Amino acid sequence: MRLNALIIIILALSGCLGGCRKIFIDPALPDQPPLVVEAVMTNFSPLAVTVSRLASFNQPDSTLPLLVPAMVTFSETGGSETLLSEIVPGRYQGDKTTTPGQVYSLTVKTDERTTHATAQAPSGPVLIDTITFERMNDTAVTLFCKMKLPPALPAYLRLRISVDGAQQEDIFIEKTIEQESFFQEDIQLFYTFPGSTAKVEAVTLSKLAYEFYRAAGLISLGNNLNPVNSKNPPTNFSPEATGFFNVALSDTTSLIIW
Repeated sequence: MRLNALIIIILALSGCLGGCRKIFIDPALPDQPPLVVEAVMTNFSPLAVTVSRLASFNQPDSTLPLLVPAMVTFSETGGSETLLSEIVPGRYQGDKTTTPGQVYSLTVKTDERTTHATAQAPSGPVLIDTITFERMNDTAVTLFCKMKLPPALPAYLRLRISVDGAQQEDIFIEKTIEQESFFQEDIQLFYTFPGSTAKVEAVTLSKLAYEFYRAAGLISLGNNLNPVNSKNPPTNFSPEATGFFNVALSDTTSLIIW
């Protein structure tokens, strides 16, 4: 399973849906390259699904990404199953957005297989309360992010900070037992000049989604790239597939840093 672990790094850490180049480096190609299903839905962005195949390291760039035609259906608890709109073969769009606590199902059928995933949205979002900063020097600042926890814990958060469109931080925060309803993260940002725009995105994940994205990040660091240490991040697809059906709650804000 070494190949899947290496590929997931690229698809999970990039933060994109279907726009990543996913490759595997084993020279012995399988008869049928592994299938990748990427599905993301938040309270601000409707469901988007990409179905593709992993590509060989030697695959010409002109043939990437290797999108795969499929029939993709979606449902929520108490609702009927609907067929997602096909934008292009391999890319699909729904009209639903995430409702806290709701359970959603996704089925992907291709010529070779059918895989199914069920995901429950977090019971409530971690909200951005206030963002302030202190300039350290001409190019560095410390960002103070005050966050409000949802009424029910645990909460699993992915905090992403970008400056002028370039991501600087991708932090995973787990809150299980807290005495206060607010907490603060202090983050040092570099290459932040007067007039820069900092964007903060707080994405509240399910426990399994948190483990998936965090595991993918750990794989990409240090000795975890050693094939002996490689391990697939968890998936919610059954039969098991490469990828994840992520149903999340998001809160975002931005500020000008002087």
